[in-house]
Amino acid sequence: YNLVSRAQANINSQSNALLDLRKRIESLVSSTAVNAVKDATADGNIQSRNVTTTLLFSDIRDFTGFADQNAAEVVVEFLNQIMTLQVEILKRHDGDVDKMIGDAVLARFDGENGDKRALAAAREIVDAVKHGDFPRALGIGIFHGEVISGAIGPEDRRDFTVIGNTVNMAARLCASAKANEVVVEESLADDAFEPVESILVKGRNDPLSIRRWHS
Repeated sequence: YNLVSRAQANINSQSNALLDLRKRIESLVSSTAVNAVKDATADGNIQSRNVTTTLLFSDIRDFTGFADQNAAEVVVEFLNQIMTLQVEILKRHDGDVDKMIGDAVLARFDGENGDKRALAAAREIVDAVKHGDFPRALGIGIFHGEVISGAIGPEDRRDFTVIGNTVNMAARLCASAKANEVVVEESLADDAFEPVESILVKGRNDPLSIRRWHS
């Protein structure tokens, strides 16, 4: 009986350790990446897919200036606070954080009403940052289209992410956003956005019709 109890306790301990490790891993990568790994083939191959989704790209305005003027620990604390706020809001609107790149965040909104969920998340983020105790504001760009979703890189160091023109356009719209502003392609905007304007963006020959929303 004691031997069986000890064996069961050992199994339970290992199971708990595996669950804890899984949670730690899931905190480092996107939910989409975790699911892709689950669906990988027996030899570890992760299938790339063409996916139509809505991408949200956020970036801190004049972060470089802030980083130059403050101690490293102050900069890191600010980043942790503003990233935590964004991730919590994005998850609340069923967005999946693809990656955090320095002071920028790329999130994807797959599935039904992804565009509406992305708009709602963007507005909530901008409002929260504007009315919070943050030394810098955000700009956000949102674009809808097709991406390639897959594992990029060598087998021993792969990054599961999205690539394609839609990613570039979301980043370009974010770059054109002012502080406390959301910029979207015209088709995604609702009545709360300003009138249509045309802008030229890198990587696109024709002007892009956009609309802006200010907090």
